Amino acid sequence: MKISFLGAANAVTGSRHLVQTGGVRVLLDCGLFQGYKTLRERNWAPLAVPPASIDAVVLSHAPSATAGCCAFPVARPARWPRA
Repeated sequence: MKISFLGAANAVTGSRHLVQTGGVRVLLDCGLFQGYKTLRERNWAPLAVPPASIDAVVLSHAPSATAGCCAFPVARPARWPRA
């Protein structure tokens, strides 16, 4: 099993963790960065992995800090290109 921390590593918002095991990729949370402008600007950056390579998204709970970006791959496909 491999766990990659894609967000919230240096902040309390923007929670995103990629869990890979047995050829399956699961995104645990897909949060919105909030607070200072430098944090909020991270919301406009492409996801660190191609969204089409993710098999499932699991939410630990549903406030915007952990679920706020779940619709971004659909709403902004140019910024979240499919693999």
